[in-house]
Amino acid sequence: MDQTSIARASHAPDDTRVKLRLSSPPISTIAFGEPSAVQQTRSGLVATFSPATVVAYLVSFARHRALYVFRTTATAKGTELFGVSSPVDLLCIVTTTRALRRVKASLLYLRRHLGAAATNALSDSFWLRLGDFVERRKVPVLPLLRDCLLRERSRDR
Repeated sequence: MDQTSIARASHAPDDTRVKLRLSSPPISTIAFGEPSAVQQTRSGLVATFSPATVVAYLVSFARHRALYVFRTTATAKGTELFGVSSPVDLLCIVTTTRALRRVKASLLYLRRHLGAAATNALSDSFWLRLGDFVERRKVPVLPLLRDCLLRERSRDR
């Protein structure tokens, strides 16, 4: 499914649609984020996300993988990603196995301890800091993640 056929399918104008490819390369799946709907189309599954939703989109081809963490947006400004219907606010990209594991562990922690709504409300600077420290070697992720959350809470006060 190309970009125009994703955009033509029926959905709210501000929604972002993400094409899922589960069998043929490149494989693309949702690693994090709660779609408002998942539809079967002629060319495969499409997940629909509301504006301001944080999504982690994993794309794999042969031995190469990339995890794109982005926030859906209702504006036409942003980064265009393959298989995504509209521009998004790109928060983080990781390509190493270590960083992929660390981001997934961080997202799981956030889902368990904050829930979807609070995770979606985290600032862009939080996600930029996450993208920075998941690449560091021999640095434990969860203490840094907790520190970032404390900074985020103190910023909101």
